[in-house]
This record gives sequence, C-alpha cells and structure tokens, in this order.
Amino acid sequence: MAAKPRLTEEAARQLLVSAESSLDGLTPECLRAATDALNIFRGLGSEGLNGVHDALRVVVAFHRLKAAVEQRKPEEALLLASDELEHCRADGDRRGEASMLLALAEINMDRRGARKRAEALEAALAALVRFQEIRDQRLQALTYLILTNLYSKMQMPEEAEHAAQSALCVFQALGDQMNQAKAFHGLALTMASRHRYADAAVHAEEACTLFAQLGDVKMEAAELVSIGQWQLAAGKPGRAVASAEQALHLFRDIGYGKGWQAKALSVLCQALAQCGRSAAAAKVAREQGGLFRGDGDLAGQVASQEIAAHAHLVSKHPERALRELKDAQQLIDGKGDPSQARLCRGQAASFLAGGDVAEAVRTLNRAVAIAKDVKDHVEESRAHRDLFDIHLDCGRFSAAGEAAARERAVAEAAEDRIGEAASCVRLAVALANGGDLVKSLALAEEALDLSEAVRDRRGKARALHVLSSIQRLDGNMDAALEASEKRLKLARDLGDLQLEAAAMQELAGLHRAEGNFSEARHLAMESRDLCKQSGDRHGLVNALVAMTELALAAETGDVKQSLLNPSKEAVAVAGKLGDGMLRARALYWRAHALGAVGRHPTARRTAHDAAELLTKLGDAEGRVRCLFLVAELYAAEGLKADALGVVQEVRLLAKSVGDAEAEYEVALLEEEVSRKESQPEPQATHATPAATEKPPEAEAREVPEVPVAKETSLNPQEVLQQLLRLVKEVTSSTDEIELDTQLVDAGMDSLSGVTLVTMMSREFGMSFTPSTVFDYPSVRTLRDHLLREQQDEGPWRAMALCRPVLLLDLVPSWPAYSQWRRPDGEPNLAKLAEDFQGVTGPVVDCGHGYDIQSWDVGDFFRWAAHQGGDALYLKDWHLVNACRSLGLQVPYEAPGYLAAPMHDWLNLHMDKATGKDDYRFAYVGVAGTRTPLHHDVLFSHSWSANICGRKHWIFYPPEVSDKLLNSLGNAAESAQPQRRTSDWQQHFPGLQEAWEQRLEAFQEEGELMFVPSGWYHEVDNLTMTISINHNWLNATNALQVWQFLRSEWKSVREKIGDLQDTFDSEKDFLEQCQLLMKANCGLDISGWLELLTGAAEEAVRLRADNPVGDDLWVLEWVEERLRAVSESSLADAAATATQHSSKAAASLADALERLATWRKAAP
Repeated sequence: MAAKPRLTEEAARQLLVSAESSLDGLTPECLRAATDALNIFRGLGSEGLNGVHDALRVVVAFHRLKAAVEQRKPEEALLLASDELEHCRADGDRRGEASMLLALAEINMDRRGARKRAEALEAALAALVRFQEIRDQRLQALTYLILTNLYSKMQMPEEAEHAAQSALCVFQALGDQMNQAKAFHGLALTMASRHRYADAAVHAEEACTLFAQLGDVKMEAAELVSIGQWQLAAGKPGRAVASAEQALHLFRDIGYGKGWQAKALSVLCQALAQCGRSAAAAKVAREQGGLFRGDGDLAGQVASQEIAAHAHLVSKHPERALRELKDAQQLIDGKGDPSQARLCRGQAASFLAGGDVAEAVRTLNRAVAIAKDVKDHVEESRAHRDLFDIHLDCGRFSAAGEAAARERAVAEAAEDRIGEAASCVRLAVALANGGDLVKSLALAEEALDLSEAVRDRRGKARALHVLSSIQRLDGNMDAALEASEKRLKLARDLGDLQLEAAAMQELAGLHRAEGNFSEARHLAMESRDLCKQSGDRHGLVNALVAMTELALAAETGDVKQSLLNPSKEAVAVAGKLGDGMLRARALYWRAHALGAVGRHPTARRTAHDAAELLTKLGDAEGRVRCLFLVAELYAAEGLKADALGVVQEVRLLAKSVGDAEAEYEVALLEEEVSRKESQPEPQATHATPAATEKPPEAEAREVPEVPVAKETSLNPQEVLQQLLRLVKEVTSSTDEIELDTQLVDAGMDSLSGVTLVTMMSREFGMSFTPSTVFDYPSVRTLRDHLLREQQDEGPWRAMALCRPVLLLDLVPSWPAYSQWRRPDGEPNLAKLAEDFQGVTGPVVDCGHGYDIQSWDVGDFFRWAAHQGGDALYLKDWHLVNACRSLGLQVPYEAPGYLAAPMHDWLNLHMDKATGKDDYRFAYVGVAGTRTPLHHDVLFSHSWSANICGRKHWIFYPPEVSDKLLNSLGNAAESAQPQRRTSDWQQHFPGLQEAWEQRLEAFQEEGELMFVPSGWYHEVDNLTMTISINHNWLNATNALQVWQFLRSEWKSVREKIGDLQDTFDSEKDFLEQCQLLMKANCGLDISGWLELLTGAAEEAVRLRADNPVGDDLWVLEWVEERLRAVSESSLADAAATATQHSSKAAASLADALERLATWRKAAP
C-alpha cells in the first residue's frame, strides 16, 4: 500500500511537467493536465502540499497568459492566487505563501502599469526571503529569474544582471539544464537592456546550445529568433540571416505557429534587407505567406505581407509596399481585427515614402479611428505619434502639438503614466519649435515629474534631454548644463553605453557653446570611445562629427590640422550604414574640415558629393547648405567668378524652398565676394620649405593627383538600386528585373553589354572589362563582384594597375596613432624616447651628403624634441625587431590585403628564414629631411603610414624610369627643377620629360600611401613626421620582382666574369655570384626560390582551412599568379646554378605539386 501514493504523486508530477511545457499553447488539454495534477496533489493531503503549490502556479500562469492574449485583465489568475495566499498565511504555510507571492509577481509585472510592477517587485522579494528561510534552492532560483525580468523592465540593469547570475549559479549546482538555459536568456536580456547587443547574443547562444542539447526544438528556435534580433542590433545582419533562417526552418519542421514563425520571418527579412537583399526579403516573405495560407493561418498571412511591404520600402518601392498592405487589409476587412490600425500605419509610411504627405496624414487619421473602435490604446497612441513626426518634419508645429496632446489624452485614459510622460516630451518639442518656450519648459518639467513618479529612468533621461535643449534655446546655459549632467548620470546608473555616449555628445555641445573647448573635446572623444565599445555606429558618426565641429571651432590651425581624421572616419563609417542622411552630414563636415586646412579642391568635391546625395534624398534645404559651402570655398581660394556663379544657384534654390536665413547669408557672401578686387592667389595655409615649392614653369599645367581610396564606401543596397537602374536603361525594360534574372533574358546583348560596362565605370569610378557583364550574368552576381572589387580588391586594383594610391580610414585605428601622439596631434617624443631607449637605428644627415651614423633611438627622440637645426632623419629602423627585443607590443596591424601570410610573401619569408624583419621599418624625420629619388628595394611594393606629420610625394611612372638614369644606370638625386645640378642636361637629358609625367600627393597624418613596384619617387617631410613603412611583394608584383632579380643575376655575372678563371670550378664562381647578388640587393636566387616555397606552403595551409566565398576567390587568384612566377623561376638556368639553389628548386616543385593536389580535391 505504501507504493501507491508515490506512484500517484509521480503521475501528478508528469501531468504537471506536461502542462508547463505546453503553457504557451494555452490549449484546454494544458489546463486540464494542470488541474488534474492539482486534484491529485490535494488528494495526497500533507504529502502533496508542495505539489499543490506548484500546480496552482501553473494554473494561475495559464489564466494569466490567456488574459494577456485576449487583452483583458487577469481576473481569474488574480483571484486564484490571492485566495490561496490567504489560506497559506492562515495555515502558516511559508512555502505556499511564497509560491503565491511569486505567482502574483508574475501577474503584476507585465502590462499592468508601473504601480502594479512595483507591487510585483515587493511580492517577488518577499517570496525570495521565504524561500531562503526554508532553504528551497530551486524556488529561490526561479524567483531570481522573475526578478531578472522585473529589474530589466524597471530599468535596474545591475540588479537584473546580479539576479540572472544568481539564478544561473543555483541551476548549475542543481544540474538543471533547462533553467540554466533560461538564466542565460535572462542574462542576455540584461545586456540588451543596456544596448550591449553583441554580449546579449553571446549569452543567448549559450542558452540555445543548452536547449538543443535537451532536444527542445521549440525553445531552441525561439532563442534563435532572439539571437537574430540582437545580431541585427549589433550590426551583424549576415549572422542574423543565418540565425533567423534556422529558427524559421525549425518552427516549420515541428509545425509550430503561435506567431513565432512570423517573428522569425520578420527578423530574417530585416536582416536580408540590411544586407542589401531587399528583393530576396520580399520573395521569402511571399513564399512564407503561401505556406501560412496553406496552414489556414490568417494572422501569419497578414504578417508576411507586412514584412514584404517593409522590404519594398527599404528598396524604395513604396507602391509595392502599399499594394501588399492593402491586400493584407482585404484579408481581415470587416472582421474587427485590431491589426487593421497597424496596417493603416504601414500604408501611411508607404504614402510618405512616395512623397504623398496629405494621404499619409489621412490614412493615419483612419488608423486612429479604427484603434478607437477596437479600444486599442497602444495602436491609437502610435498613430498619433506618427502624425506628430510628420507634422514636425513639415514644420507644422501647431499640428504636431495637437497630435501630441491627443496622444497624451489616450495615455491618461489608459492610466499609462510612462506614455503620458513621453507625450508631454513630444508636446514640449512642438511648442519649443513653435517659439513658446515658457509652456514647453513647463511640459518638459511635468514629463520629468511623471517619469520620476513611476521610476522610469529612461523617461527621465528623455525629459532631461528636451529640458536641456529648451533651456539652451532660452539662454539659460547653467540650467541646460545641469539638466544634461543629470542625464549623463542617469545613463551611467543604467549602464547604457549608447545613452551615455549620446548624453556626452549633448554635454560637449553645451561646453562648446560656452567656449570650453577642452572639456567639450574630452567629452566628444569619450563619446566616440563608448560608441566603439558598444558597437553603436550611428552614434560613432555623430561623435566624430562633433569632434570635427570642435576642431573647426578651435583657435589654432595646428588643432584643426590634427583633427582632420575624425571627419575621415565619420565618412567611412557612415558609408557602411546605408543611412544616406547621416553620410551626407559626415561629408558636409568633412568638407568644412578640409577647407579649414586649405585643401579647397578636395573640400569642394566633398561638399558637392554631399549635395548630390541630399538631392537624391529630397532634402533641398540640406543641398542649399552644401552648395553655400562650395561658394565659400571658392571665395576662400580667391576664385571670384566661380564663387559668384555658385552664389546665384544657391540664391535661387534657397528662395524656392523658402529658406530666408540662407538667402540672407547668400546675400552677405555675394556682397563680400563682389567687394574684393582681383588679386593673386592667396598663400597656402601651411608653411612649406622653399625647396619643395613648384618651379614657375610647372604652374601652367595641372599636375595629376594620386588617387584616394577608402577601406569601404559603397553601400550594398545603393549599389543594387544603381545597377537595377542602369540595366533598365540599357535594355529599355519597363518590367521588374529580379536579382537572379539572367541579363541576357532581360534583353541584354553584346552591344548593350558594352554600354552597361561603360555606364558602370562612370557611375562607380572603377574599371571593368567588356566581358564583365557576361562573366557575372545577373544583377546579384554583378553586384557581389562589384562590391568585392571595391571593398576587398580596392587596394589590389591599385596594385594591379601599378598606380600609387592613398588609403584612408586605416591608420587612426592603430595603437601607434593614439599612443605616439599627444592630444594636440604632435609626436609624443618623451614617451618614444623612454620606450625605445637602448635599441639602435641608422640616422641619415640630409644636410651633409646623406652621411649615416648609428644612434641610440631613445637619444634620437630626445634630440628631436630639442632639435638645433640639423636635418637628421632616422631611417630604415627595424621597428618590429625593436619592439620584440624590448618586450613591447607591436603598435600597428596591417590589414589583410597588405599583410602576411597571403599578401606579404617577403616578410613571411624573412620571419621564417631568418627570424628578422628586414623589410618592416619606422622613419622619423624633422621638417626639411627627405628621401632622394629612388625605387624600392627588390622592385617591391611598399606602403608608408603617417602617424603624424605631413609629406610631399613626387612619383614617376615606370615608363619614364630610363629618363631618370644616367649612362651608368644611376638615378638623379631629384628631378625637381630647383634641385637639379647645373650640368643635369649633360648627364640626365630626359629629366625634364620625366618631370612632366610626374604625380604628386600631400600625405596627411593618419593616411597610408601605397607605392607600387617600379615607380621611382622622392619624398620631403614638410613637418616633423613619423611613419611606419613596409616593403613587400606578393602575387600582384612577383613577376616584376623576378625580372629584377634575373637582371641583377645577369649583371653580377657580367661584372665579375673576367674573374671566373680564378675560381676552382664554375659552381664556385656561381656561388660567389649569389653572395654578391644578396649583398647588393638583399636576396639571391636560392632565397627567392625559398620565398616562393613559403608562399606555396601557406597556400596549402589555407586550402586545408576550407576557404569559401571571397576568401576562396582571392586564394585561387593568388595561386594562379604564384604558379606562373614559380614555373618561370624554375625554368631559368639560375635555379639550378648552385647546390643551394637546386635544393631550393626541388622544395618549390614539391610544394607546387602538393598545392595542385589540394586544388584538384576542392569541391
């Protein structure tokens, strides 16, 4: 008889587990299982008491969740939990009392207002105390999970994280993997609440792994949805695609709906759109909609059409979005579905995107009416909010205020104090823009009080932000600063790095307005660092722009010069975000910065780029500002006619958009320019040594500039739209062209293909072969090829075309850039002297015949700090070797396309063969030092990265190299006319011809100059300059290096050929030739073959890593070039001239054979 209760209790526990696992389904079977378990436990008397509490919590949870779905008060749940709580208290049942307190906490923590949430927190804490008293670890941990949720909702991130960690520790000790996974999810929530989305995704992945190990597919898929959302927020749309795709497949496999498939689909399509694949997103949404239709899932159908509409909006097809939304509305028309209001809001967004503001407003008013009918105060508030945004953007401040007031009335009726505070903030903004600062100030303070009353710290931060802005407008800077500082403190208390960065930017603006540039700059830089730490790229652009504005407002030219890099970085980051307006803003301030340091032509081009982008975005007022800047730049350069021409254009444009302020500024500028008499060009803003000035005869012709390249600047989505437009133009097609449609099927022939290539070259500023459109025969493959060429091959293209190029947006991320420079941008010579005391380097005296002496590097830096006029230049100093010998971190990292193993065979070889870094240097020179005319060692490529200072480069293309040499093959010291010797025409008769073919560039700090093989060049340091340089070779120039080595080998043999008879054998003679060759140029034939062997072995290793995508494409290209140069080298007699070279040749042949085997085995 004793076994019967145990079996009965076991059966009840199984019923309870079944009920808990099916709670989200809210089926009658779920409630029946929980109720049956409850009755069984009650029948067990005192032995079943704990089971009664657990079963009641499940029954209460069922009623709570059902009420939430049906959007009503959870009356049954409240009644059950409250009645049982009284019974347990009367019976002195502490576990039962704590269990019901926990149930009440769950009821009151969601959708019941701030006051009820505070009651929920009190109940959960009381439950925790009781569970601790009775030492029930499992229920303590469950309480911690609920507290995690509560603290997150109440904006108490530190407490939330502590609760989640506490829950995790207990569940790990208990070996409860299911609840461990839930604790990891709780931790992820705490990270997401602070905008630490990358950390959130990591914790969620740990939860997902546990759910997968337990075989709980539903929970695994749900967690994948969360992971995808956080990956999206962290700026990782590619990863989000994979997560959401997997989640959707899992949900389909188990036939699970309940809106989760739609959630997964939404994340998937958002991620695809962010990857520039909006058409694919729309297609996936349509396909999934068909599956929902087959399942009879009406809500899923509607959701899929909303998702497709969003994809069309992203791809700038509002008419298609509108069609999807109207079709969705027809599905639910007349059924009283509350989602009708939401669909109306989507239609309004489509009208707005199409430029029909009036129809957008009418549609939103219809959304308000629908939401009122179904008593959906949330959608009603959102519709009023959308109306507010439209009216505010259109400058209709009174109408915006009315929309905010109506939103507030809705919040008051719903007793939504958080919503009421938010609407007060919006109303204050509308009134402030309308000029009523008194009322707006009162409303901002009221919003602050409301947020304080409900403990809404984010609401307080919003109110303080608006309060500070209004007080600044009112001229009360002390009060504005106080409000802004309070906002910053709140952000720090919340642990929200993004909010903290935004608050710092606001505070920096206030300090700047007060003239406190030092504090403002400090705050802006801190904000930049926080944005990088949190992955907030939009905030990062704003911080960098703020730093640029501060640099422009500073007093001295030096500060302006030293802070050019933030504007460069802002443009680069904005270009990757797909936010046209943000990129235009970054370009505008970049143009300002360039103009401030006298780089007027580049500044004008940048301002024009911003104006063109704003024209595409329909921002006429922004275009006015950009063109006005162009006019100012012409005026600053003394180009009166050009300035007045742009002024006329700006005046007409300003008048057409009703910008009275701009009209006034244009009139002032026109008057100023017209007043000026014609005068010579002004002197450059930066002092340049006389030795580097151009000769008079050179002024009459325009000297070509070295092109500038960026790491990435094309946005995939914009590229896609441009390509679709070009294809339609050349094919005269009116039909929609899908991404994967073959261009031939779209009407492309050979003639129109050539036309398309020409148009692409002009549109994207790149070179393409006529066969490009046939090698990449669809818009998708063409887009992918173009992006790969621009982003990954951009620097390679310059190498392949053998043209010098400046790379931006790379050097400022190196530790050397921040650690070797003082805040004012000057070199930190004291630190460098301390760091590198005890290592030696060669110092060249540029004023006395380029004599070379060996110095202690620390002593050189100390000399440079107190220089006495000598032109001393620390050159070819082995920086990496110095860092390694001193135990210092190497303060830079070359990007993949410039670095070993795949793209720097020379230093890969030197590291492996000798352990030295003979071709990685640092250069430190005072103003006036220079490097005479030369080509780089071994005919290698080189790059030179300016950490600080300014250099003047003059390049001579390979086709004029012979013009730079005398009859003995020696180069002139300089081809610059003012540096030539009096008898230059006798020794270098082609020097002037070479000079006329030169390229010139001024390299600023933070820029990297790429110098291709075979280009002679000379370089002047215009200021104190520190640079990091590499010589290197790879697949792009290996054949040129081999040709150089062959000529060196031949030259050595010829020069000592008359001594061959003095050697015992030909082998000995050739060995001596190898020694002399290595001493002369740094590499002999054996070393060259060993270098190629190392490159081949590295290619084999990379093959073993199973590269895919672009990595595989680049590797295959490298392998083809490697095989060609290796076969040429092995076929030469020099390869077997000596025993050493013969051995090296055999090793190379073996490595090539192994590489060929790997290539054949590749799928």
